Amino acid sequence: MMERRQPIQVEEAIKKVHQYEKHGEIEWVPLKDSLGRFIAEDILADHDVPAFDRSPYDGFALRAEDTKKKHQASIQLNSKSLIILVQEWSQQKPSVPFRPFVL
Repeated sequence: MMERRQPIQVEEAIKKVHQYEKHGEIEWVPLKDSLGRFIAEDILADHDVPAFDRSPYDGFALRAEDTKKKHQASIQLNSKSLIILVQEWSQQKPSVPFRPFVL
């Protein structure tokens, strides 16, 4: 049976991540000898992959209670495209799956 996750505050999540923080001296080793080690600095990509904005396809997830306009049935986001997300109704099952509407 799958365990249900409980949401936590961002500050608590950051503390949990920092519990696993590692410190040490910096040394250069061949990749084949790097098992069990950790990187000394961030690795940054020199270009986007993919080279286009995928957010209209990947979408966004918001809870109405996290927005200022909790009473409205839809939430509008300003992005390169306007994406309208429909609030999930707990008492009513949709006839089709929820999908973002992109203008």
